[in-house]
Amino acid sequence: MLFIICYLLFALAACSEPSTEETGKGYFTISLSASENMRAAYPPSNTSDLSFVAKFKNTASGAEQTYTSDGSGTIQGKIDVGNYIVTMAVSLISDGSSYARGIAYDNPVAIGSGKNQIKAYAYDVKNATPPVISAKPQGATYANGATAAALSVTASVNDGGLISYQWYSNTTNSVIGATIISGATSASYTPSTATPGTVWNYVVVTNTNTGRSTTISTVPVAIEVGAKPEPGPGTGTVADPFLVNDVAGLQKVGTGTDGWGLSAHYKQTADISLPAVSLGGSNWTPIGSEATRFTGSYDGNGKTISNLTINAPTEDNQGLFGYIGDPAVVKNVGLVNCSIIGNQRVGGVVGELTGTVQDCYATGTVYTNNFGVGGVVGENNGTVQNCYATCNVSGGSDGSLVGGVVGWNFGIVQNCYATGTVSGYWEIGGVVGGNNGTVQNCYATSTVSGDVYIGGVVGDNNGTVQDCYATGNVSGYVVGGVVGVLSNNDSSSIAASVINCVALNPDVSSASGTDIGRVLGNLSTTPTFANNYGRNDMKKNGSGTTWTNIGLNDLDGASITSANWGSQNWWTTASNWKTGGWDFTKVWQWGGSLPILRNMPGTATQNHVVK
Repeated sequence: MLFIICYLLFALAACSEPSTEETGKGYFTISLSASENMRAAYPPSNTSDLSFVAKFKNTASGAEQTYTSDGSGTIQGKIDVGNYIVTMAVSLISDGSSYARGIAYDNPVAIGSGKNQIKAYAYDVKNATPPVISAKPQGATYANGATAAALSVTASVNDGGLISYQWYSNTTNSVIGATIISGATSASYTPSTATPGTVWNYVVVTNTNTGRSTTISTVPVAIEVGAKPEPGPGTGTVADPFLVNDVAGLQKVGTGTDGWGLSAHYKQTADISLPAVSLGGSNWTPIGSEATRFTGSYDGNGKTISNLTINAPTEDNQGLFGYIGDPAVVKNVGLVNCSIIGNQRVGGVVGELTGTVQDCYATGTVYTNNFGVGGVVGENNGTVQNCYATCNVSGGSDGSLVGGVVGWNFGIVQNCYATGTVSGYWEIGGVVGGNNGTVQNCYATSTVSGDVYIGGVVGDNNGTVQDCYATGNVSGYVVGGVVGVLSNNDSSSIAASVINCVALNPDVSSASGTDIGRVLGNLSTTPTFANNYGRNDMKKNGSGTTWTNIGLNDLDGASITSANWGSQNWWTTASNWKTGGWDFTKVWQWGGSLPILRNMPGTATQNHVVK
């Protein structure tokens, strides 16, 4: 602030003589005139615009008396004779702003009777002028963690004062309740973008001059910071997979766009819900085909994909993936409420597989009127592990090779279960429709129905079925509680066998009345058929419980009661089984009334009971 030392001459003018002097009193008239430099800085047009107050303080008694100018630039008055300290405050009558202080030259001033002359001067002139702001800070929007541009202000003063700054923040568009930003005391301030949300910032600019100050603040401006993004999109390698977090990302998998090809590696980072479709419509095109197979990896990361809908009754290889080739691995995928219709090789997760699918599950419906349909995989030539389906799986009136988990298996199906209904015409099974590979450590609670070769676990077995059980009703022409038919009719490198299996079905019914068994419906070859069991009260064709082929190595298996199957000890006793007791260390655990599988994906509860 420009400080002007200006001298005001206060002269004691001659007063008209009082008609009678008052004993002990002195008379005075103070007239105020402005110096040239005061007029230049704060120009009153005449002395009448200057108002002042004079204060007399008695040096002996400390008593004070105050006198105010009469609006014409003068003060007239009388005061007791004595010595005084005389001070004055001067202001402009036009605006009332205090701009000067006055003091007598020769303090203390002696006031005698009669006339007295006082000379005075004024010093430190007017309050600091308000800063002039010529450039204000501007609001902006930033991504989370981005580098923000500095907020800045340009301010100036014309009185030589010192400018200082203080920045503030607030959660609302107001200066009320704002918080001082520690250390933000320059003309610029760079806001943080670490926290999502909106913060309002403003700056207070202060002009300080000879102990006096004047402030002005800018209008609050909004700094908007976006939500924290998912980690970077990845590069598609095993160590740094492409990240899939929305519908657009899922639709991009395998397209080749931005390197998202069929051999790349992916990881899902959020639950994804595909858009609703009109009746008969589709919202999904399978990833990969028989001609262009998916050979990378996809880790669903325990997230879900909901409402996947395919209506392609004349198209093969339908599912989330059309064809997963070797050495591809798809794992930790959860399909919720899928609806899939295809022609041949149709599954919830994949239509056809020569790679690996593990720790996946599907709920909803899967359908074909042709062949090779499963809740998880349509046709398997690879490995399916730790998967389950609660889907209703159907082959219609003519469909064959229909399974709750896998339709047609040439590979390995391990540690899987199914709970939905399974139906079709030929080779229908609760877990696998037609088996030319290995089905092990699996169970089904499904109701299974069809025509020929219908089984609670496997419809037509040309491979190995071991350590499996079923608890659902089974019906058709050639039917078994666990396996419909056991043969080597199809080419298979594995000798057909059913070992260590348990039939806990309430009812097994055959329309023919003959090709029926508690465990196995029909033998068409000389297989390995050993250490299998059937519940003693299982109904045959909906009524009686008379079974004639009872024995560990016969169609109906050895008879057991709830005292057997309801005890974990029975399942783990090695002498009850051909290859030792069921593995309750790594594979199975006790579910309260029956064995259930360990370490299964999703949130489904395995609490099955024998009906």
